Amino acid sequence: MNDSKEHNQVTIRPAGPADIPGVRDLLAQMPRWDSAHRSMLRDEDLIALNSEGKVIGWLMGNHGSEAWKNVIGYEMADSWLCSYIAWLLVDGSYRSNGVGSRLMEAFRRNSVAAGRDTIIASPQSGEDEEKLLSFYSRLGYRRAASGQVHRGPWGPPENVPLPKSEVDSRSSAADPEAEAIMQEYVRRLGYRQ
Repeated sequence: MNDSKEHNQVTIRPAGPADIPGVRDLLAQMPRWDSAHRSMLRDEDLIALNSEGKVIGWLMGNHGSEAWKNVIGYEMADSWLCSYIAWLLVDGSYRSNGVGSRLMEAFRRNSVAAGRDTIIASPQSGEDEEKLLSFYSRLGYRRAASGQVHRGPWGPPENVPLPKSEVDSRSSAADPEAEAIMQEYVRRLGYRQ
């Protein structure tokens, strides 16, 4: 049920505790996600629901981030805050139907309302990073040398393409160092588990 009629019936709203089971179902589609962290929600998170009320998309982010400090090429005042997207997940049967774009647009509006002018995201691509980067590019995001993407006046103005060697060497094996870094970041943000 992912035709355009169904797409028009998608609702975007803030996530709440009752949405945790639906978010868990989405996370189960991610091959390397640790089930111990499947119940995190923050006030800034958004979900997309289909016409039956099923969670078909989830955006995990916040509007008080210092994420720019980890992006190569960002030189800002230490007190500057941006909005940050840690996860964007869309149910596999609803991808390429505008659900992710609608979540991103709702988060952008909330970011502006929070007084932020730049959004930084850490794409979690699973198996097709090139396709994911194309999605962000269509929304006006640029890829930094760090691998993160950003939209707004701050950060490197050029878009750094994904190196061919990086594309060719990608494997589906989990990177323990990267996972440890992500878990530490999530801990520091205070995500509830």
